[in-house]
Amino acid sequence: DVKTGNDVVERKKCKHIERSEIVRYIIHKGDSFSTPSHPAFVRLMRHANGHYDPHSRPTITRDSYKEFENFRQPLIDELSTLKCKIALTSDVWTPRHNNEHRYVCITAHWIDDNWVLQKRITSFRTCEFPHTGSQLYLHIIGILNDYNIVRKISTICFDNATNNTASVKLLPRHIKPPLDGKLFHVKCACHIFNLCVHDCLKVLSPSISKVRNSRPINDDDIRWNSTYLMLVCIEDDWAIAARIKDMLEPWYKTTLNCSGMLYPTSNMLPIELWQLSQSIANYRKDKAFGIEVVEMEDKYIKYYEDIQLLSLLAVVIDPRVKLTKLQTLLKGYYTHMCSESSPSKVAGTAMRKYEKVEKILYSLYEEYYKVFGTNISISSSNQSSSKKIRKSTWSLLEEDDVHSSGTNELVRYLEFRSYHNTPEEYESLDILKWWHENAYYYPVVSMMARDILNTPVSTVALEAAFSAGGKILTAERNRLSPRNVEVLVCTQDWIEAEL
Repeated sequence: DVKTGNDVVERKKCKHIERSEIVRYIIHKGDSFSTPSHPAFVRLMRHANGHYDPHSRPTITRDSYKEFENFRQPLIDELSTLKCKIALTSDVWTPRHNNEHRYVCITAHWIDDNWVLQKRITSFRTCEFPHTGSQLYLHIIGILNDYNIVRKISTICFDNATNNTASVKLLPRHIKPPLDGKLFHVKCACHIFNLCVHDCLKVLSPSISKVRNSRPINDDDIRWNSTYLMLVCIEDDWAIAARIKDMLEPWYKTTLNCSGMLYPTSNMLPIELWQLSQSIANYRKDKAFGIEVVEMEDKYIKYYEDIQLLSLLAVVIDPRVKLTKLQTLLKGYYTHMCSESSPSKVAGTAMRKYEKVEKILYSLYEEYYKVFGTNISISSSNQSSSKKIRKSTWSLLEEDDVHSSGTNELVRYLEFRSYHNTPEEYESLDILKWWHENAYYYPVVSMMARDILNTPVSTVALEAAFSAGGKILTAERNRLSPRNVEVLVCTQDWIEAEL
């Protein structure tokens, strides 16, 4: 019977889809591989499908490997054929009670053709002991070879561990990043913020402990003065807490902003650093926090006396800032940082940094122009959309400004008159959307923007951004084999990207 045969085929197809979706659900939720055979799960499934056949733990384990490969091969194909560069983040996870057995998580970040920032974990593997710079270098190169993206890497974001610094010196020789690696190493901002804050908190520990352990004095309902003394004690304790809270608030907000993975952060960092430097300068004058601020400032200056070039280039690529406002930003920053210096010395420091950024910017443009200057094509639909959006959104701009005379495309972008908008619009500008709409006018510079804005300034996701204890593998995953851990971590990340 043809009908019966079709029914059998359809049932097998549905059963295969059901089995695959169950495996994906288990991986995404982090549930046990024995879940499909749990009596409660079986009862639930048989209410939905009377033909449900529970699968054993070994079967689900094998299926998870298949799902891993089903996701991994398309990801390899996509990454290996990208026209843009890929930024990497690398961080180390430590299993509980096993300091020698560490996992290295490598994550790829890129901006796709629709100007959407993408993130995928490419590997979560153990790194052979000892965890030296050369061993980490070989580990990363092996993964890049697996994905066929060795020559597509622009930057890598590490924390400041010694072995990471050592591997950074080795990687550019093999990867050949832009400008001979001048922009290659990005220091993890959230790691540095943690160091600064914890140095401050060590000094503040007695005050914090007093607030943490404070208890109100029991009052006497007959003698009103005891009630007064109780309230005074509470007020004094919480006055200290309030001042500490106010001092830490800028660091908290900056860490939140810089730990994002689904929006550009490289262009935000200099602005955030400017705000932190202003906060440090304000509290530097506060006698109540003299020593504490010195501890925090010393650590901050160690890492950010000189802002990294890539983040400053990202600010220039931000149409709200460009080179003109970069001068103002740098002057304000070094005014806060160099409190003892004369205005002329501060201005000189800011100008030298500005000139260095300008030189690197033009060198990078020349490098990109050699590759993309005559090979970039923008689809007619994008061109039409760009013109339409530009006329409706930026109606205050004159059309001549778009095609202003300039020696090259970069000059035209830099000289393009900034749009006039409200403070709210200025704050909420979607920089990726702006470049998507304007890529037609600046094809080479837009490729630069795409490869600069993809770089995160932190290796840590939000949940780990405020931790000083490092990244610890959960007890459940610590019991799994290294191969199973990689399958679960990577596939979970890939499934989340599809949702």
